[in-house]
Amino acid sequence: MSFESLFDAAVPFWNSEEGLLERIGLLADQVQFGTYNGALKIIATSNGATDLRISGDITRNTCEWCALHVGQVYHRGQFTPELPKHPKCPHYYEIERTGAEPVDPDSAFAAFWGLL
Repeated sequence: MSFESLFDAAVPFWNSEEGLLERIGLLADQVQFGTYNGALKIIATSNGATDLRISGDITRNTCEWCALHVGQVYHRGQFTPELPKHPKCPHYYEIERTGAEPVDPDSAFAAFWGLL
């Protein structure tokens, strides 16, 4: 099958009702999992988590980035990539280790404004 015939088949599908519903579903999943991972990073850090690990299954459809990063541990203060990385990405953050005292939001807020 040539590229042109695939393109000719794909355009009508993605513009059909079924294709539009599929795209909306992918977008909803992306927003839902992105919100979960972002909230987990914030809540875990404010409650004393020191390490977060990227978890999830590796399958034959796993992208190269995910295959290289599943199991990677990120320490507090270190850059943590945004997840999910792509539509239908099954990877998520998991708390690896805790150890620090939980952060009091009021004192952290006061300390932040004291720096300005």
